[in-house]
Amino acid sequence: MKSKFLISSLISFFGVIASISAEPIELDRQTGKIYRVNFEEKSFEFISSTAYDPKGEEGKTRHTVYWDEGTEFLSVESRSDFTGLDGKLNGRFYYLDNKQSAAVKKGEGFTCRSVEVLEDSKPVTGLRRDGKTLNAHFIPTDATRARVQVGDREIPFRLGHRRSVHIVKTESESFLRHEVFKVRVFGKVEGDRFVAKTLRLTPLPDPRKDEDPTLARFLIIGDSISMNYNAAAREALEGVVNFHRIDENGGRTVRG
Repeated sequence: MKSKFLISSLISFFGVIASISAEPIELDRQTGKIYRVNFEEKSFEFISSTAYDPKGEEGKTRHTVYWDEGTEFLSVESRSDFTGLDGKLNGRFYYLDNKQSAAVKKGEGFTCRSVEVLEDSKPVTGLRRDGKTLNAHFIPTDATRARVQVGDREIPFRLGHRRSVHIVKTESESFLRHEVFKVRVFGKVEGDRFVAKTLRLTPLPDPRKDEDPTLARFLIIGDSISMNYNAAAREALEGVVNFHRIDENGGRTVRG
C-alpha cells in the first residue's frame, strides 16, 4: 500500500515539475538568434545569450517563439556612420543625457551615439517626454554630422563616441526565409506560448555556405583567450576542417 502511495506521489510530483518547466518564459526585449523557422506553425526556435545550468535548466537558452497576423517584422541594417545616406531622412536619436536633451530644447547643437533611420511613412513625434529620445527629420552633411529639424529650428548634430546608425525597414514574414538572424524580441506570454509583437531582425551570414562538404566541422567554444588565437588557428587549419567559432565570449565553463 505504501509503495503504491509513494509511486502515486512521485508521479504527481514530477507531473507538477513538468508542468512548471513547460510554462512559457517571458522573453520580452531579449536578444538572441533565430533557427528552425516553421511557417505552418508561425514559430521559430529562439536561442538567447544566457548562462545555462544543465542540472536545473536555470537560464534555459532555447525557446519556441510564435508570431501572428499582428506581428511587426523589422529588418535592421547597422553601420558606423551616415556614409551613403543623403536627402531628408526620418531619424530617431537615442540615449540623450540631460545635457544633450537640454541643448535640443534650446535649439542648440547636440550629440548622441545611436541613430535609427526610419521609413518616411512613420510619424515624427519630436522629443520624448523623458528627454532621452528625439524623433525628427534630418539631413546628413558628412559621415558623422547632420542638420536636424526640431520644430521651426534647424540645429547641428554630431555622432558621438562608439557610434552606430541603424536603418530600419518594415518587412513581411517571408523575410524570415533568410533563415539566420540576430533578433530582438518584443512580445508577451499568451496562454501556453510566447507571442512576438515586434521582431527586430538583423540578417547574419550563414557560415555553412562557405564550407567544404568533404571536411569535418570544427567548432571553438571559449572565452577571450580563444578569441585571441582564433585567426591563427583558422589559418593553420584551412583545408583540414571547416573552422567555426561562436560569435561571442563564451565566458567561464560554469556558463554551460
